[in-house]
Amino acid sequence: MESIARRILTDSKQNMNIGWKDVSTYMPPMTNGSPCSRSEQPSACKMVAKETINGRPTTKWELLNQHGEHVYLWTDDEAEIAVRWQIENVTYEATDVRAVAVPEGLFEPPAGYTLISGHPSVVK
Repeated sequence: MESIARRILTDSKQNMNIGWKDVSTYMPPMTNGSPCSRSEQPSACKMVAKETINGRPTTKWELLNQHGEHVYLWTDDEAEIAVRWQIENVTYEATDVRAVAVPEGLFEPPAGYTLISGHPSVVK
């Protein structure tokens, strides 16, 4: 599985690689700045507004998920990443989005953590 993220389990001092399928609800794939072509229901995806969030230009999208729920997604126009998600009455937001150089080893697990395998929702 291609690893794009890492889940750190602090209680057990374990870590696991997470693939795209596990995080795509929160970080949908973008094509030319749009999440529509790779959304769960592409025909129901549409751009609804241009807004500024935390001083950055964004595009607001309306999508339907696999359960038929309306999902609103704001994508940063420059970074082409999701910076705010609203699913039903819950809102998630990424803050302090900026382009910076990433130091070597930044995404390595802390010393003493064991790499495990499994699906993030079932590993405790």
